[in-house]
Amino acid sequence: MSLPCLTNESEKDFDDSRKALTALETYLGNTVNTLESDIQKTLNTLKTHLGTLKSNVGSKVKRLDGDLKVLEEVFRKKKWIKHNGHCYYYAHEKHDWFTAERRCREIGGYIVKVDDSSENT
Repeated sequence: MSLPCLTNESEKDFDDSRKALTALETYLGNTVNTLESDIQKTLNTLKTHLGTLKSNVGSKVKRLDGDLKVLEEVFRKKKWIKHNGHCYYYAHEKHDWFTAERRCREIGGYIVKVDDSSENT
């Protein structure tokens, strides 16, 4: 390409600059394409990991639900009763106070004495 009114040296400088800019444009285009490809690969990997995590969490939640049902059944069979946000174990064996208190501590509880009917409601 020849531009009127430019010296040969200016025209050469212009062409060199144009070639350098074209090379830079190509390099930047290739870099953008590479980055887009890398980002897509990373995104796909993250989606795969997220799917795996979701599946693992779902399995653990199901297992915990099953464990909770088993615990619920165990508590029911062991005569534990929930009342006003607390769990109570009603024992039908007869013991003196100190033995009863020790038995309560062995199962992680405390002995309770109900003084009036309002505590039973």
